[in-house]
Amino acid sequence: SGGVSGAFKTTELFPSSGKNSCEHLLLAGVGKNEALSLEQFRKLGAVVVRKAQSSLVPSLRLDVELFKALKGPAGTDAQLEAFLEGFLMGAYEFTKYKTAKKDAKKSDLKLVLISAHGKAHYTKMLARLSAMIEALTVARDWSNEPPNFGHPQYFASEAVKWAKKLGVRARVMGEREAAREGMEMLLSVSKGSEREGQIVVLDYTPKGRKSQKTICLVGKGVTFDSGGISIKPSQGMEEMKHDMSGASTMFGALMMCARMKVPHRVVVLLGFVENMPDGRATVPGTVVRARSGKTVQIDNTDAEGRLVLGDLLDYGHQFKPDVMIDAATLTGAVLVCLGNRASAVMSNDDGLADALKRAGDATGERLWQMPLYAEYLDDLRSEVADLRNIGAGRNAGTCTAGKFLEQFVKPSVKWAHLDIAGTAWDLGHLEYHPKKGATAAYVRTLFRFIEEF
Repeated sequence: SGGVSGAFKTTELFPSSGKNSCEHLLLAGVGKNEALSLEQFRKLGAVVVRKAQSSLVPSLRLDVELFKALKGPAGTDAQLEAFLEGFLMGAYEFTKYKTAKKDAKKSDLKLVLISAHGKAHYTKMLARLSAMIEALTVARDWSNEPPNFGHPQYFASEAVKWAKKLGVRARVMGEREAAREGMEMLLSVSKGSEREGQIVVLDYTPKGRKSQKTICLVGKGVTFDSGGISIKPSQGMEEMKHDMSGASTMFGALMMCARMKVPHRVVVLLGFVENMPDGRATVPGTVVRARSGKTVQIDNTDAEGRLVLGDLLDYGHQFKPDVMIDAATLTGAVLVCLGNRASAVMSNDDGLADALKRAGDATGERLWQMPLYAEYLDDLRSEVADLRNIGAGRNAGTCTAGKFLEQFVKPSVKWAHLDIAGTAWDLGHLEYHPKKGATAAYVRTLFRFIEEF
């Protein structure tokens, strides 16, 4: 009848002709065949699952042979895996606090693959997809948790529970231990909160491998960021429950590494604090001493994430890492630079930055390297302390924040900082992410980087 265009991401559901056991036929448009990238297969998978869910289809059968007819740049298995990634990611919903019961037909959708290959051919792929969706679901759920429930003690407790399931060593430090460690920067953030800050140390060590490398992941876990005394505007402040997305991202990456038994040791440091403005809160102009010994003048209490990360980066050196990577929703300035189409990476080693960018290109999670010029340190000089926690004026906010963090990393250690403030939530333009809410972006990228390290 001419009603089907085949345009990319279009879907049509028709009653079956009755010549087979299927009740309906679901057509998904792929557009121009020569233009199909792995990222487009991810989008296609998400479009298909959303159509099936909205139509209350109980099960789908997918003939893998269809992918052989599509002339994308990758092989059939890679195209199928990308499609399934999008399918699983696109099915996510955060319904924990909805009072209406879930629609069983929608939540229990089943996908059956039909292939000339036996199950064994897909064993590793399906294991990786299973580990991926488990990790992404936990990371998204954590970030979506309302701030009255998702406080530092909650996330520390959840991390320990999951660590037991994953066979990962876990330790939780409270503020008394943080004080003994000399983490005055981190403690300055949680001073105004009634809830005590928590530091979670997770250690995955593969068994039977002597030549393993050590990768240390550090995540900012500000469970709610009011801005402290430098309080934020009220509009959009509810989104600041997502300010712990750096921590949820790093935990998700650890989950994938443990499930897939990567050959390297992965140490994860998560700093969970709440930034609130009560009578005990840190006031602008305060000077504190970092764990590293440097003194820092806190001129803006809303530039708090770098204070948490700085102490944790210094703490991470005791594990003798080959690489340190931190992730944080650190600056609004990164949105001015890159919007929500990519995240910024800054590094003291171009080879490390390039490796992360390659991993991001493969997963569809783009990274763009920003500079760490020596002159940015001049903008952080204080008249009364070694450093200020913000740069002079409004310029280069993302780069000066990265430069601040670099001061707490020994030059001998390869380090990279990911500013994910523009990509941690509300990426509705990508079909496999929810229109609103957490994305768990860069969990897949970090896992891929570590797996191939």
